[in-house]
Amino acid sequence: MVYVSPKTLVIWMALFKGSISPKQLLKYTVAIALMIATVMSYFFDPMTAKFSYRCPVKALTGFDCPGCGGQRAIHALLHLRIREAVNYNPFLVIAALYLFAVILLTFLHTPRLDRARRIVLGERTAIVYLLLMLLWAVIRNFPAFHFS
Repeated sequence: MVYVSPKTLVIWMALFKGSISPKQLLKYTVAIALMIATVMSYFFDPMTAKFSYRCPVKALTGFDCPGCGGQRAIHALLHLRIREAVNYNPFLVIAALYLFAVILLTFLHTPRLDRARRIVLGERTAIVYLLLMLLWAVIRNFPAFHFS
C-alpha cells in the first residue's frame, strides 16, 4: 500500500500554488501513487519479492482478512491470469473492477456519465460494498470456501 504523507502534500501544494485546488492536487497525487503501485505490482511477484507486504490480521489472528491474497491476485490480474487471480481472492477481482469504475468516473467529466457517477460514487453503493466486504471476510474463513 502506498502512503502519502501530509508533508508530501504540502510540498506538492507549494509547487502548484494557485494553479490547481487542494482537492485536485490530492486526486492527482493519489492517481500517481496508484500508477506507481500498479507498475510495482506488475514487475514484482509477491511470491518471490523480499519486500512484499504480509497481512497483519492473518499474522495476529490466523484468520484471512478480506484482502488476503490481494497482492498475488493483483499481480495475476495485471498479467491477465484471471483464473489464478480469482483463486487468490475472488472478491478483490470484483473490487478491482469497481475501483476501475471509480477512477474513470472521477477523471471523466461528461454529462452522459452523471447518472453512473451518482450511482458508483454514491453513499448506498459504498454501504453495499462495505457490507459485501464484511460478508466476504466471514465466508472466506469457512473451510469449505477456503482460497489459497
